[in-house]
Amino acid sequence: MQDRLFSGNHIVLYQQQRAGDVYKRVMRMNKGELEEAESGTLARSMQLTPLKLDWDSLVSLGQREKRSKAYDSIFDEEREIVEPIYSFEVPYSGSGVLLGLQPSTSNQLRVDTSVGDDTIAFEIVGADPAQLNRIKEFMNQNAGALNSELGAVNEAIETAVQQAVAARNEQLQKNDEGLAAFGVPLKEE
Repeated sequence: MQDRLFSGNHIVLYQQQRAGDVYKRVMRMNKGELEEAESGTLARSMQLTPLKLDWDSLVSLGQREKRSKAYDSIFDEEREIVEPIYSFEVPYSGSGVLLGLQPSTSNQLRVDTSVGDDTIAFEIVGADPAQLNRIKEFMNQNAGALNSELGAVNEAIETAVQQAVAARNEQLQKNDEGLAAFGVPLKEE
């Protein structure tokens, strides 16, 4: 397990990076692609959808043992410690990119996971059911915090698309005016 949930870039930084990506993408568009972007298709395709964790479909993937060595200073010897590790998998829906982002109000807990296309696998060391509840609470709180910020993020993406489209239209218009200055008709395709 190697992915860390809710511990990557802050969602606001992600929003800024996304806006920069939008601008670069739109500034390379031709007139036909630009018309499609103006219709809102591009903004809709880039919007994030709320993250939903389906705890009712949580499944156990089984148990394994973790073996480690510990030094016992009382008996001046090294001994082996065996702890059970329980694996679980919870389905999710929504924009998976959110799982790697950090909300503005972050609840910190180290949970090593493996994120798939529509599931999150995680492990619990030891037989403590309360730990499962802490992990559920951690995931739910962070998903909820990110979901509450989605409106602003999606709105910013839409605004970035509109601004980029306006800038590209202006650039294309200047190019057309420059070409018209030659007085030679443009070949229609």
